[in-house]
Amino acid sequence: MSDGATVPKLLSVPELAERLGVSPDTLYTWRARGRLPHVKVGGRLLFDPRAITAWLDDHAKPVRPAGERLGRERRRRRARRDAPTVAAANHTGKE
Repeated sequence: MSDGATVPKLLSVPELAERLGVSPDTLYTWRARGRLPHVKVGGRLLFDPRAITAWLDDHAKPVRPAGERLGRERRRRRARRDAPTVAAANHTGKE
């Protein structure tokens, strides 16, 4: 790194787990599934805080403003999900 760039302090599994509010096992699962940017140094799993920040930014879900209505399709899906099944509706309790 002769260009004058500094190497950030890499975070260990316990450090990142505490910062994110998840268990170390969750971090190991995310890493195994390829969901979490990481490096291995000397057999240790470490995380670059800049890469984690970028990863969080990429995976953030937009917040819906209070009072904003759901779109028509989401309302339909929610209604289908919450509707009783046909079999349950046709069941009279008599065999």
